[in-house]
Amino acid sequence: LSSGVRDTLESVSFNGANGICGGASQDILYSADSGATWRVAQKNFFGGGFPSAHMISPTVGFVAGENSIFQPIIGTTVDSGAHWTFQTFYFQGNEGSCDDIFFFNSSIGLVSGVIFDGSGALARTTDGGTNWTTTLYANGMQGIDFPTPEEGFAIGWSGTILRSDDAGLTWQAQSSGTSSDLHDVHFASDGLTGIAVGASGVILRTTDGGELSSLALTAAASRMAQFEIELPLTGTPGVECRSGGANRHYQFVFTFSNTLTSV
Repeated sequence: LSSGVRDTLESVSFNGANGICGGASQDILYSADSGATWRVAQKNFFGGGFPSAHMISPTVGFVAGENSIFQPIIGTTVDSGAHWTFQTFYFQGNEGSCDDIFFFNSSIGLVSGVIFDGSGALARTTDGGTNWTTTLYANGMQGIDFPTPEEGFAIGWSGTILRSDDAGLTWQAQSSGTSSDLHDVHFASDGLTGIAVGASGVILRTTDGGELSSLALTAAASRMAQFEIELPLTGTPGVECRSGGANRHYQFVFTFSNTLTSV
């Protein structure tokens, strides 16, 4: 298909038949026929670009990235991508680039970013992008996905995975098991099954919302000598049918998802 531009294209998002596409040199394309044809909303700016896009309805969409003087920037359309308004800001006074964007509605949204020194940021707005509250992180932050209105995930460099249970107000770290830079993340609507992809061909997958990457009890048993009776964590309870002896002592064995460092 003819894009109408010569710059690298970096992001795409559709809602129904209407879609938007962002690229280098702050290019923006839009389509009204499920991508069969594309029109150019703007192109050929000096520097910057839009590596992230999010279409939240057939008419309302956002792009995010960096402008010509290294400021984080977001663009908003209310007519399916034909026309755009732009707002620039800083990550707590720091220059950088927005790497992903997610909006819940026309007012509340988040961006992830990488600051000029390689550290990261997650910024949240409640007024459509006019004002932002930013939290800084040691590593660059890249992909964002919210499979439910409350639960979301953000990933970044050095294997960083963060999870939010309050629509991005606060974030908790999860263990990814890798030190590779992670670039993008996507979850099914159940908030449990998801994948994250990164450098060196790394692909991570979870079916429990990443919970087993933190500390979780996975099995229990009652042990006497070398014989154990399983104590299931769910379903029909296990029964310890043996005596604990004169002192009524029993030994229980608990298995966790990760190595314990202290008890």
